Amino acid sequence: MVRQYFARQYYYRSGYFAVQQYILLILNAIVSNISSVVINETIRTWILARGCNRIYLLLSRKRCILVWERIGYLFIKAPPVTFIFIIWLPMDTRAIREIADDIIVIDTHFHRERFCASYLLLENGKAAFVDVGSAVSIPYLLRALEELNLDTADVTHIILTHIHLDHAGGAGLLLEHCPNAHLWVHSKGLKHMINPEKLINASRSVYGEARFSRMYGRVTAIPFEKASPMEDGMIIDFEGRRLQVMDTPGHARHHFCIRDPKSNGIFVGDTMGMAYPELQEAGQPPFQIPITSPAAFDPHALEKSINRLQAMQPSYYYIAHFGPIPAHPGSVQSLISLIRQHRDIGRIMDKGLDHAAIVPQLRDLYYQAYCSQPGTKRGRAEFDHILEFDLDLNAQGVAVWAARQRTSAA
Repeated sequence: MVRQYFARQYYYRSGYFAVQQYILLILNAIVSNISSVVINETIRTWILARGCNRIYLLLSRKRCILVWERIGYLFIKAPPVTFIFIIWLPMDTRAIREIADDIIVIDTHFHRERFCASYLLLENGKAAFVDVGSAVSIPYLLRALEELNLDTADVTHIILTHIHLDHAGGAGLLLEHCPNAHLWVHSKGLKHMINPEKLINASRSVYGEARFSRMYGRVTAIPFEKASPMEDGMIIDFEGRRLQVMDTPGHARHHFCIRDPKSNGIFVGDTMGMAYPELQEAGQPPFQIPITSPAAFDPHALEKSINRLQAMQPSYYYIAHFGPIPAHPGSVQSLISLIRQHRDIGRIMDKGLDHAAIVPQLRDLYYQAYCSQPGTKRGRAEFDHILEFDLDLNAQGVAVWAARQRTSAA
């Protein structure tokens, strides 16, 4: 349901007087095909094309309310008019599913459906989140609690695999809703969660201002007393469920994976790459692609971290992009092979070459790896469309690593 509030604001600027009159008109309309997104790309594009001045995101347990404001004119020589639009978007319960041993995977709807996941652990009536998505993802996490008959006060832990904003950007906003929750984050990332300015600026440099605002919304600072650093080897006791913290650099220097002995699974963040459901074949080993996004991609460290996780002999990897996959040794070796090929592409990059120049190489590399897997395959155009967002970021990460290698060798 859409509720559009139209507020007229008249100004008479002759110098004799000023009159402000507000007329509120509520229009109701049924909007189709948006039931499973908070703010999908079509809506975002439509809003921006109309020159919005401000965008607000109001959250509640039952719905997400998107508000934006635009100042314009009704007709030529008319007084300025302020339009205020409010959209009430329903939550999609299909985004919530239980996977194993009181573990719930939640589609955060970051970028698109089935792109980025948050995991919810349940134990003795309490809840713990592993990664939370961006600020625009929080309504889905709140809805998950409601569907499970949990209160926000039942959330005791928020654990971040790393501080990239598609995983951690909504942590501050979620803490505002969860009074008993405590945040756990890598010691190298703690200061950036308390003061996220540097983190925000780094993301803006990658995505640009407009795209950053659309994707991440408002990044809220974490109160110092609500957060603690994690260290390699430590145990987080969640209602007797002992979660083991493992330092896993390579994707980022501030990256941890969380081993859950109860399910014999590991929450791997981005260490084990991406495994989108659209590119998986039932009954076949998982197809995984490394995530080499900037700015701290390190192929040697990433391979070492993957080998460490594999040595734990887990049954499952709980992947952020997207969902749980069986821990298949052959798939892991294919992933390591792709990481080495990324390294080789970076080594032969000419100095000053833009990252866009290696996007076609990565596109071909991924599709060849995909076609080498058994099973029915998607066409090249569809495959490229699924990975469109990731290709550019991966290319940027390889280019940044290559430049760093040249600098250190000089």
